[in-house]
Amino acid sequence: MARSLIETLDGAAIPIEPKDVSSNTTAIVANGTPWFEMARWKVALDYSVLALEPLNPKDVYDTLCKDGYDNNGHSKTIVTITKNPQTGEDELSGTVRLVLGKNQAGSEKDQDGLYPLDAMGLMSAQWPHRTEGLPDFRAGELGRFVLPDHYRTKPMREAGVHKFLTSQLFSKAWEVSQASGITHLYAIMPVHVNRLVSQAGIATNEIEAARLRTDSEEAAALFAKFPRYWGLSPKLYRFIK
Repeated sequence: MARSLIETLDGAAIPIEPKDVSSNTTAIVANGTPWFEMARWKVALDYSVLALEPLNPKDVYDTLCKDGYDNNGHSKTIVTITKNPQTGEDELSGTVRLVLGKNQAGSEKDQDGLYPLDAMGLMSAQWPHRTEGLPDFRAGELGRFVLPDHYRTKPMREAGVHKFLTSQLFSKAWEVSQASGITHLYAIMPVHVNRLVSQAGIATNEIEAARLRTDSEEAAALFAKFPRYWGLSPKLYRFIK
């Protein structure tokens, strides 16, 4: 019997051994491949439990994964694919989304109602690239970062698998962003996620004066919908290379 999507995203019937992850993992850009939709559904599944009351993943998918930033080349979804040597099957072992900034011809939003970066609709900040006089297409943003639960078990963590996968995802995203001409890469992250990123060997600086927006009904609605995430007081960071 074919496995359901949720069963597939929950991992192989025969779990991969922690020692086998690093030698069987590849980071790729998922756009245009079947991994793209799988990554979006994994985000929806994981974020659904961050609501005050767990939401139907389909509702979360419609809210987060159809926000418009995946249209018209405005983003790249980076995934790690890990082959289980015991089964020969490939599975999704992590995902993060890179939003590519773009200029808005003098307005805060474009014709589709999108900010240059998703984070600009959520945080008020003195954006370093703008302070330096650079256009928004020189900026990028990482978000929708997920590692499946079965890659974050105690044995996996003890083997450093969660740090390895984080390093693979963020390093690939940095490579793609640089190839796109991006010089300033940002992310909104809770402190514990930034700690993991740091442990994975990726340096960040907190943008000290950044605050959650209080002047946007759209932002307020999102904060209210996912209080278990926004209640962690995530901060805005810039990646340092």
